[in-house]
Amino acid sequence: MKTMNCDLLVIGAGGAGLVSGVKAGELSGKKVIILEKAKKPSGSTTFAHGMAITDTKLQKAAGEKISDPPSISGQFFEWICSKGGVERYFKVVPIEKVKMKEFGTLIMPERVDRFKNHPDHSIGPGWLGTLFTDKMIESCKKMGIPILTETRAREFVADASGKVTGVLADTPDGTLQVNFKACMIAAGGFGSNDELLKKLFPNVINGKARHRFSPPTCTGDWIEMAEKIGASVSVKDAFMPVGGPAHHPYSYSIYRIIQYPEVVTVSLDGQRFYDENGGLRTGYTALAKQPKGLCYAVADSDIVEITWKKALADPNEESDIPITKRLKEDIAYEVALDEAGTRGNHTKKADTLVDLALKMDIDPKKFLDTIEKYNQYCREGKDPDFGKKAEYLKPVQKPPFYAFFAQRFTEVTHGGIAVNEEGQVLDTSGKVMPGLFAGGDCTTIYGSGNASQNAAAPGGAPGGQGGPSGGGAPGRDDAPPASEASPGNKGGPPAGGQGGPFGGSPGAFGSGRGRAGGGLGGAITRGYSTGITIAKYLKSI
Repeated sequence: MKTMNCDLLVIGAGGAGLVSGVKAGELSGKKVIILEKAKKPSGSTTFAHGMAITDTKLQKAAGEKISDPPSISGQFFEWICSKGGVERYFKVVPIEKVKMKEFGTLIMPERVDRFKNHPDHSIGPGWLGTLFTDKMIESCKKMGIPILTETRAREFVADASGKVTGVLADTPDGTLQVNFKACMIAAGGFGSNDELLKKLFPNVINGKARHRFSPPTCTGDWIEMAEKIGASVSVKDAFMPVGGPAHHPYSYSIYRIIQYPEVVTVSLDGQRFYDENGGLRTGYTALAKQPKGLCYAVADSDIVEITWKKALADPNEESDIPITKRLKEDIAYEVALDEAGTRGNHTKKADTLVDLALKMDIDPKKFLDTIEKYNQYCREGKDPDFGKKAEYLKPVQKPPFYAFFAQRFTEVTHGGIAVNEEGQVLDTSGKVMPGLFAGGDCTTIYGSGNASQNAAAPGGAPGGQGGPSGGGAPGRDDAPPASEASPGNKGGPPAGGQGGPFGGSPGAFGSGRGRAGGGLGGAITRGYSTGITIAKYLKSI
């Protein structure tokens, strides 16, 4: 068995792990090793689009009032900008033009250069998440921090006193033991552990189709590892962002269009099943009950034009406009694939509604009845079936007609290991476990509370993984419906806090008693603030 020694071992080379390792190594000058189960680093951060970043020099230069001291997100941003080549990807948008004000005014209007032409950028990489991890991987190379990929941590090792001092890991060459003075557990969620997901989210993981925004390596190995050493772990109240209908993993421009409520969404039995008013944020529960969990967003030529123009004029879609401009090209490309019989659920086009129904493999009579009834509602300006707003009632009547495939999706889970505001792991009695830290999707933040209060469930999700919601909706915008959520998903504490060592609770979306510690904003800022705490710890021993 091979043995390695270090001052800090980081388990997981995602956003939280990389940031904490680089920051702690930079401040302490100590030896850092990072383990990664997958073949390459970045983890779920690969899927992440955006996070709230406030109190930056860019925002100050644009005339915004900056807090003193800056928020932890602002401190992190200035730090990563100091690594070079980051600011050029950002711009400040006047607050009055920002619809989702929780994300603030600092946005990333274009993808990182080498990823600009990906058809569905939500599946990563290329947005904020990988910009950050790319810079951290670059920093690891400069600092001599090894990232050991294909190395799966499987068991902690303790000394005679019971203090955790090492990890056993599986590698392609056999077992590796890494001895450490401190350890940062940043191993991600368990969004690819279907057995556990079925137990926790039976209404979500119900055997019907869904697109998964979660790396296959996120299986929650840390759950058993942490429980064996006496850490406080509770996954029964973990949060899992869900949503739909969404057009993944195909053309992202089409995904954006079908989120506008002018489209008509039908299940595979040719029936409408919800009001379409909220698109991504309101259709998930209803879609989960439909045949196969699949549907089509139907539009005529006029509706395509209406939604396309709305998307191009929407300041909240600014980061997607370069891709949205390609809508008609993307539609033509998908239609060509469909007509050529290419495998996959691509866009369908027909000159008649009957032919469109046949291409969707839907009973033409049922589909025509649905559209005729809907068109009547459009003429009357009222939808008695689902209450769709009159302003969105646009008749489906001008050929050619289109059917855009859509399905549900799930993201990686947030919540599990209990930590305090400094990122220190707590045991089942609520006491700090010396030298052990955790952050990101695998953690539940209990504030200064006692970890024995495991009934306190994660509240509304911190900034999410991104993908479909363009950066993970803050708060509860992309949370599971009440019927599918755990009791704790009914709302969490408000966002806020300066973060970690600087007072308050870390994370751009804040944290508090019983709140999940994941999502890009939570993971990145948690990694940053915990990295500072770890450096102080290493210097003190």
